[in-house]
Amino acid sequence: MGPFRYITRNIGGGEEYRKLVVKSYATVPALVMTKAFKYARQGTVERARGHYEESLRYFLEGSAVWGDRVRGLANASVVRVNDFEPEPMGSLVFINHVCELDFPFDSLVLKLPYLANQEIKNSVFAYWWMRAMGSEVFDRRDSRTIATSVRNLVARLNDTSFIVYPEGGLSYSEELKPLKKGMVRIAHENRIPIHVIIKSGLTALLEGHPAPVIAYSSAGVVDPGDFADWKALREELTARFREGKAKLDSTLQTELQSDPLHQAQ
Repeated sequence: MGPFRYITRNIGGGEEYRKLVVKSYATVPALVMTKAFKYARQGTVERARGHYEESLRYFLEGSAVWGDRVRGLANASVVRVNDFEPEPMGSLVFINHVCELDFPFDSLVLKLPYLANQEIKNSVFAYWWMRAMGSEVFDRRDSRTIATSVRNLVARLNDTSFIVYPEGGLSYSEELKPLKKGMVRIAHENRIPIHVIIKSGLTALLEGHPAPVIAYSSAGVVDPGDFADWKALREELTARFREGKAKLDSTLQTELQSDPLHQAQ
């Protein structure tokens, strides 16, 4: 097995997509030393001074620079079909999870830290950057680590909001997967508002489209306190995701049909 196939053996999609993923993540060190250097430097300085919120802001801006770089590598356009501004603190932003390139595009559009899982620790640099930009690692190994992770999450919500992928894994598809119980139940038990954001078009990257259009829209904010239990909350979230995704897909398809480049595909 050659080096490229070894590195990309767990990545779905075609060969062009796998090359794009490698390029996207390989460009991070160069960006830190060039275009994103001022953000990394100032973020580190502010962290050393004890100015955590300022440090977080700089690292999030640096992550958006990375997202814009990946957008350029993919020759992609990113559009918002409605006006939305994620709450800077106190909420969870639930968004569908498509592929490995969700992270740079979501960083570009949402500019928030992530609620990541334990696997992120397998990549030292990615783990360092995720932590620097304020992301929390949710440890699900046992009941003790879960309880600690929940306490840390609730405490951090006083300072920021978090991006969450409630489907629990990559779909490699525009089809939505069922929402996992975990984060929905935690949001309900702790009365954490949930902002539902939906994206469409990332599968064009998987297909190697020369000029993909990636669209984002908001399906509103849900108050868990309005629901008797987490199951009722999940039903509402699922309905919003499905209805919002259908509308967004239709809007995006209309836009693509009016684009000669896409009509030719």
